[in-house]
Amino acid sequence: MADPVAKGEAMWRTATAALAALAVGAAAFGYMQFTKVSGLRAQLTAATEEAREATAEETDLRSQLSTAQQRFNAQAQKLTALRQAGAEPPSAPAEPAAQAPADSDQQPAQALPIRLTFHDALLGSGKVAVLQNLSDNDLEVVFDVQTPASNAHERRRLLVNAHGLRRLGPAQGLPLAPGQVVTLNSAKYRPLVQTVG
Repeated sequence: MADPVAKGEAMWRTATAALAALAVGAAAFGYMQFTKVSGLRAQLTAATEEAREATAEETDLRSQLSTAQQRFNAQAQKLTALRQAGAEPPSAPAEPAAQAPADSDQQPAQALPIRLTFHDALLGSGKVAVLQNLSDNDLEVVFDVQTPASNAHERRRLLVNAHGLRRLGPAQGLPLAPGQVVTLNSAKYRPLVQTVG
């Protein structure tokens, strides 16, 4: 006949071992959840910082647009005043354009309405290019990166929405480094060339 005390001790040992295993499992699960939350928190912080930068850039663009609109309005008022006074308005740049030869190889005279800036990547190393479309139209551009040391090129075709932002950097599989030369090409405009700083 089994000793009741020994039987009770065996039951307590089994229960204690089961509780210990449960506690270890709970701790491991808690650690995995903590790690996952920490990763999500880092991504949220990065996204918040990018949103803050985009808001600042948008504010800057709105300020530039407002200044340009004020200049345009002032010029329009001067032109209206000259016409009402019966004076000839000053020659517009139409004459040089009319004198320009119709050479198909000649580059378009109009500047590409994109502002290109660079800043440090929030996650990892490298630089991020920010393209800001300053026009009222969507623009399709070819983003060309040349590394002078190796003369290697990498090209991406991009669509930048009207008054929109587009970012390119390590997160998009295109690490940029200081000294590389970025060229933006679009069919109707002069190329925009900048060195990554």
